[in-house]
Amino acid sequence: MLFKSKKKKRPIEIFKNIKKPHLEEAYVKFPGGKLKRVSEEREARAVSIDYFLIDKLRKKYGSKYMTLHTHHDGDFLPSSADLKKFLILDEVKASVIIPLENESNQPKGYFIMKKNRGYRFSAGDKQYLAETIQPYLEAIKQSDPSVVALRLKDVAKKYNFSYRLIPAEGYRLSDKIQGFRSSRQSLETKLIMASLIFICSSILLSLSNITGNIISESLHNSSNLLGISLFIMGLFFAGLMTYSINKLHIKKIAID
Repeated sequence: MLFKSKKKKRPIEIFKNIKKPHLEEAYVKFPGGKLKRVSEEREARAVSIDYFLIDKLRKKYGSKYMTLHTHHDGDFLPSSADLKKFLILDEVKASVIIPLENESNQPKGYFIMKKNRGYRFSAGDKQYLAETIQPYLEAIKQSDPSVVALRLKDVAKKYNFSYRLIPAEGYRLSDKIQGFRSSRQSLETKLIMASLIFICSSILLSLSNITGNIISESLHNSSNLLGISLFIMGLFFAGLMTYSINKLHIKKIAID
């Protein structure tokens, strides 16, 4: 008898199907292993980890692993607790924060921190960790992207780890450290501009035929054909823009 193999879920599908997405959710990923949920108690701005389960997984897959957890409201910056867990736990080689879209639960991107070769963190560092990351936390409160970027860079340089912002499909970086913006708005702006260019060009061409000197009948007919073609192209891009907006509106209604 043949058994149908269970289709493996992609990480993005797991994140989109989180129950109570306004609460943070935590996962771990071991080399060669699947994404495992390790949340115990979930809160809006924190999540406690089941380290007993992680210890069991370490015996099976090895000691090193990557942590992943979600943030609501599109907030991607690591909190004080996020930084401390990443820096103190030697077995954690990388940490990923997944900011989720409010309505669709769609990941907006990924903020990845990775310990470099020669990563430095000693028992003495642990004692002064709170003091070291305090300027970064103060910068977040000031909501100044350039200052946040500078302070986070200082922490990364001190402990020798790297970080990177990667936008998800349909999003783009709005600033070096500020966050993500939907790329849909950019596409709609391009469609509007294309529509206006074609329609205006067709109108100007028609006006030139009315007011200008017509050299020959064939040239006049060619100009008319070109004007009509440009007008049709303008209508096409206008329709494409309308379809794109309506599609987004229908999708939001379905989600609600």
